[in-house]
Amino acid sequence: MGLKEVEVTDLFIETLRGLGVDYLFINPGTDTLPIQEALSKLRAMGVEEPRVILCPHEGIAVAMAEGYAMVKGRPQLVLVHVDVGTLNAGSALHNVLRDRVPLVLCAGVTPSILEGGVRGSREIHVHWMQDVPDQSLILRDYVKWFYLVRNAEHLQYALARAFQVACSVPEGPSYLMLPREVLMERRERVGIPPISRYPPPSPPQGDPKALHEAASAILEAMEPVIITSYFGRRGSSISPLVELSELLSIPVLEPKRCRANFPTTHPNYQGRRIGEFVEGADLILLVDVDVPWLPKRGGNPLGAEPGEDARIIHIDIDPLKERIPLWGFRVDMSIIADAGVAISKLIALLKESPNLNSMREIISNRAARLREKHELWRERLAEEAEMKRNIKPVEPQWLFHVLNRVKEEDTVIIDDSVTNSGILQDYIDITRPETFYGLNGSNMGWGLPAALGASLALKDKPPIAITGDGSFIFSNPVAGLWVARNYGIPLTLIVLNNRGYAAVKQGLLSSYPEGWSKATGRFIAVDFQTPPRYEAIAEACGCRGYSVEEPEDLEETLNEAYNRGKVEPVLVEVELKSI
Repeated sequence: MGLKEVEVTDLFIETLRGLGVDYLFINPGTDTLPIQEALSKLRAMGVEEPRVILCPHEGIAVAMAEGYAMVKGRPQLVLVHVDVGTLNAGSALHNVLRDRVPLVLCAGVTPSILEGGVRGSREIHVHWMQDVPDQSLILRDYVKWFYLVRNAEHLQYALARAFQVACSVPEGPSYLMLPREVLMERRERVGIPPISRYPPPSPPQGDPKALHEAASAILEAMEPVIITSYFGRRGSSISPLVELSELLSIPVLEPKRCRANFPTTHPNYQGRRIGEFVEGADLILLVDVDVPWLPKRGGNPLGAEPGEDARIIHIDIDPLKERIPLWGFRVDMSIIADAGVAISKLIALLKESPNLNSMREIISNRAARLREKHELWRERLAEEAEMKRNIKPVEPQWLFHVLNRVKEEDTVIIDDSVTNSGILQDYIDITRPETFYGLNGSNMGWGLPAALGASLALKDKPPIAITGDGSFIFSNPVAGLWVARNYGIPLTLIVLNNRGYAAVKQGLLSSYPEGWSKATGRFIAVDFQTPPRYEAIAEACGCRGYSVEEPEDLEETLNEAYNRGKVEPVLVEVELKSI
């Protein structure tokens, strides 16, 4: 090797460090060997960054990287093995895309050089078996950008662009394919411009004319409502939303909470009672929400049908929802903007309006009504929980009521509770920014690995994660709990054991209310008739495990588990009523 020549993988790692990558989540194969060798050389030189987390399943790697990035706001790197690793990672990438989290997935590509003796050429049987016509086709619907690096000279540029695209709004995953022969090349050191020269573009700030029109419409409305799901993706956004709500006494609703958007103890907060508020609204402000309501059916609190005369204003970085081919919600005004910036501008316009003072009495009366509704709603929730405190198996209302007492105000909650998510949302108080992360996608198995990644980012404040038993099984629990134990990642994981797929059973009852499943009581392929002992799985992986069956044991067990979970990985299985 000449004096100016370096291994291409050395440049790869240098670029990662320049991009601010703290962790490399890897599931290795013969194509990732050059990167592993480069990291080994760095360790010999005393360089420990980026840290490497070995993930025994690709889904664990992707969800851990997502969990870290959603807390830190910086994308991390996932490295997997050719087409098969990409396939295994694919369903977890669905969540990353839907959750709008930046992430870069790199995968090896089987060598294209057949001749022996050339660095990186084919050597073993699987190098032929893993040769596919177009590896990128696996993920094209689930990434923002993809690229096959055919030339070593392009590697650093491609890597910088992958991160740039991932961080541009709406954030999401990029996919970079790395042939082994390219990674094993040597080349002269030719530095690329500083990483600061590859920033993501500034997000749109909102059309001034449209914002002015929106402000006027909001001020004139008699019964306005705000609906959001992930306005709090950046913690600073919470303050403007609170200020807007207080300025005009507007109720805030969350059909599905994905982030800490608004203090749940605030009198203007009205939970997920969409139907109660939407149908009487004359103005609906949609802010960072994908599915603001559902079709009216069977008393669902999320079911609603806005009035024909209701004006609907939508503020979102992606109001068209281009990744959802058939969206279908009526909107009268659509504003592309960073929601936090747009709401701050709306507040300024409202405060400058000469009509604000004339609305004071209306606003005051609205505030009084909202406070009363909020207090009555909270009282009903508390009464319902108390009514269920002695019921065995444990009722979710009592569980989350108790958990709300156990957790601290700044405890981070990771919600993967599936059909119990709405009840959790009712009972778990979220009053601080960046203390709640819920799944917006639909790939199960997210909770455990996402919480592991979040715990790495939080460091001294490990999270509480809540997951359904079905989702826990999906999460490759042995792989995930091994990672937790091997790397000493603390967290408290609560597994809700209702012995099956409640979402599927509920779907059968909803779609076939007079069907054979209901009539016979036989719901095919729904229940876990012989469920595993979830706490025993944790113990087998070297983690602390608890199981709770008695309601009176719940608070003591959760307190003990939560305190242990601050320093080590802990699992608590809670027996709920079988589906």
